[in-house]
Amino acid sequence: MKKALLGLLVSFIVVQSYAGVEMNYALADSAKAKKVKEAKKPKDDKKKEDTKKTDAKPATTTTTTGTTTSTSSSNNSKYQLPFKTWAIAVNGSFTNPYTDLKYRRFLGVSKPKNEYQWGVGISAIHMLDGAFGIMGTFNAGALQGVADSNMDDRITWNAMRAAGVNPSGNYFKANFYEGSFNLYWDISNTIFGVNRLIRGQNTGKGYKPRWVSLYAFGGLGFNYTTTNVYKLNNGQLDTTKINGVSVFHNGSTSNLVVPVGLGLKFKLSKSIDIGIESSWHFTFTDQLDGFQYAHINNKRRDDFYSMTGVTLTWKLGTRKRDKEHIEWRNPIEGVYSRLDKLDKRVDMLYKDSDGDGVSDVFDKDNNTPEGVKVYGDGTSIDSDNDGVPDYKDVEPFSDPGAKVDENGKSIDSDGDGVPDSRDLEPNTPKGNSVDNQGRSLDNKFATKDDLKNLSNGHGGFFFPSVYFEFNKDNIDRQYEPELQSIAKTLRENQGLVIKVIGYCDQRGTVPYNDDLGMRRAKKIIDYMVRVYGFPATSFEAVSVGNRTTEKAEHWINRRVDFAAKK
Repeated sequence: MKKALLGLLVSFIVVQSYAGVEMNYALADSAKAKKVKEAKKPKDDKKKEDTKKTDAKPATTTTTTGTTTSTSSSNNSKYQLPFKTWAIAVNGSFTNPYTDLKYRRFLGVSKPKNEYQWGVGISAIHMLDGAFGIMGTFNAGALQGVADSNMDDRITWNAMRAAGVNPSGNYFKANFYEGSFNLYWDISNTIFGVNRLIRGQNTGKGYKPRWVSLYAFGGLGFNYTTTNVYKLNNGQLDTTKINGVSVFHNGSTSNLVVPVGLGLKFKLSKSIDIGIESSWHFTFTDQLDGFQYAHINNKRRDDFYSMTGVTLTWKLGTRKRDKEHIEWRNPIEGVYSRLDKLDKRVDMLYKDSDGDGVSDVFDKDNNTPEGVKVYGDGTSIDSDNDGVPDYKDVEPFSDPGAKVDENGKSIDSDGDGVPDSRDLEPNTPKGNSVDNQGRSLDNKFATKDDLKNLSNGHGGFFFPSVYFEFNKDNIDRQYEPELQSIAKTLRENQGLVIKVIGYCDQRGTVPYNDDLGMRRAKKIIDYMVRVYGFPATSFEAVSVGNRTTEKAEHWINRRVDFAAKK
């Protein structure tokens, strides 16, 4: 039992109230801040307010917070004061011992001796927040217990008789004094108040003031008791000895005590509470009743006693404190109020009209189509900075500074297949074949002899490249004109064989990129065979993978080049 009680005490100390620990400090800081703000208010503004007072009837605002309802006007607003935290409680109780010399283990009897005696106590309570506090208590009272042959437990009576109890019975009288330090827990504020608050918010009726409070306490203290044992038949002090040893201990004992209690209080006003309380005081001795003997199975059974009665509480506070005591204020109400305001701000912050993942607060384009990738400011990604977002851009990697049309395609004024940004001959006659810089090749297509010993990008004839997305091998439709020009060259040069060379960027392993480069090359060959009807023998697929790459951006390396086979 003692271990369980000590465990309960440790649990009480470990538990902390999250919601209201700094409530009073926050309210005090708020009050100070408001005073400073009013002190700094310009005199002109004060005059304007005075004028408003005479010209118009002040508006009245009613604010309900927990159990406190305050009415203030716009010209005389009252800041929130910290709540009361101190209280003094007194109690008057009936005591009941749980000792060896007792008729019943739990309930007492009034005959042959009254086992219900008197007890009084006084406590000082300081609340740390709305749920937990510390309490110092002093109790005093009397205890009385009796045992004779009429006891309910015959086995226990026989054992006590063998230990020296008078055949006619014995009874004890004791006076005790106890001081303890306890942890005080307002259960109602911690548990029951949450649902009441939520229901009030959901129904819109607000939080109704609470007038009943359930609380508990537990702690550690010191007990001093004086005890005398008497014979039941004549009322004389029993000094019986067995083998020279006194059967009863007539005198005083002092020991540690663990008090635990449970109470229910009712709010009469903002200053006074009344309630009922029961407490159990567990000692570490078996001599509270002056009698100790070998119990059945040789188990030691320490004595304890209970106090049950009425309490009266005065809640203390100065003028600098709110009239309400913090114990009657739900500690999480303020948190919920702040969370409501915070939720509204968060909702505004998280609002994303176009679903692009950027809050409307920061989004410069709230009409982005669904699924489009955007920058941090909510504008659509434009990889080549040509003013056309990628989701509309048919050529997402235009040359830097190149002029493009509304679809992002680089402008080619003379239609020679080389965009103006690279064209050294922007007025090439229609139909002329050109090199990679847009210069005319004597208005003829490259012959087989012209193409011998030429590699892509060298010599006088230019084979265009086809580019791919990351880790993809599908052909984008924007490169169909390039493939058409290659088909035209093949038709003009019967028997020509073209190497189709697949490249990848630096990312990934060499084996994987060798395979990806080959897949890209074969996709091009399949396209030329399927669309233009060339035999597959007109092409040779080669993969370089990522073993040879340009040092420029990744997209430049994700391509297929073409070269005439030597």
